[in-house]
Amino acid sequence: MFRGSGISGLRGILPVSGEIIRPLLSLSREEIEAYLKEEGISWRTDESNEELIFARNRIRHEILPVAEEICAGAKEHMAESAARLREIEEYIKARAEAEKNKYLVYFPGKSEFREDKDSILIKNEITELPKALSGELILQALCEIAGKKRDIGLAQVEALYGLFFSQVGRKREFIYGLKAEREYEGVRLFQISEITEEGKTESKQDNKTDSKQHGQLEGLQDGIQETVQVVLNGDEFSLGGEYFVNARLLSGVSLKKIPTDSYTKWLNYDTINNCLVFRHPEKNDYLIINKEGGRKLLKDYFVNEKIPAKKRPALWVLADGDRILWVVGYRIGEDAKVTETTGKAIEIKVKEDPFYGRAH
Repeated sequence: MFRGSGISGLRGILPVSGEIIRPLLSLSREEIEAYLKEEGISWRTDESNEELIFARNRIRHEILPVAEEICAGAKEHMAESAARLREIEEYIKARAEAEKNKYLVYFPGKSEFREDKDSILIKNEITELPKALSGELILQALCEIAGKKRDIGLAQVEALYGLFFSQVGRKREFIYGLKAEREYEGVRLFQISEITEEGKTESKQDNKTDSKQHGQLEGLQDGIQETVQVVLNGDEFSLGGEYFVNARLLSGVSLKKIPTDSYTKWLNYDTINNCLVFRHPEKNDYLIINKEGGRKLLKDYFVNEKIPAKKRPALWVLADGDRILWVVGYRIGEDAKVTETTGKAIEIKVKEDPFYGRAH
């Protein structure tokens, strides 16, 4: 709930999920320990369970005891609510499965990476459905094209849903190389890249597509294109194994406290239109360079800054579509700067992984 999860997060871990069965999930720790003592069976307690640096432990040791003081049986009540939410989720999934063929049109395509659906057209009529049902259908489409469910959730669903109310041609990028584009009939969802076993993202180019379609910068070596979506929950995440990133929303903004470090930036949250992603430069990227909204192509900025051509494809940029908010280690866009009128700001810290490039 704290992280803004949808129903699948709020209903908690499932007792049965595929081939995994969790027979002790419905039992309390006290019940399990009482049984072990009665049977004379010893156990071990993980030392990390007491460390409050982990969010789960702070909730367990600090928040839940207070919840029990406020309302006796709070934990049991939450478990009961989770059970009801599981029933609601099952109903919505069943409805979505029954309605899928009316709103999702699959377009198979030959690809060395995929043998099933190459793209999905989500029809305009989906916006006439109740939001819970349309959201489930969009979520299914995202997961089907990505080929995985991890880290795909409410934020991505809402961003794609918003495209239905945008002009034709508008695009948005998502995790796992997913891309959505507004068309007359709806929104087409496809994947321009595939995550490899090494964790990198390879472009799905073939003879029928060019670098412009894939949004690649000329000179990008081996078709490597990595995209990491920004999560504003304060948790640390990896950037291609090269950096660690921490991003969070600031509750208060003081112009006197704006950091000057090249790898810590405050950005104007009010000017962001799409899901923020860290990625490498692409052909049509641009920076806003003055208060009047003047643009400069990113490749021209690289030339002016005398950044070597061989170094440019490997640089990380923070992107809002084709608009670049920050070239990591260099400047931020003029429109991304925090001002007196800024309502909300984002703090993003980037630090180098000390083990990057070493055997470990």
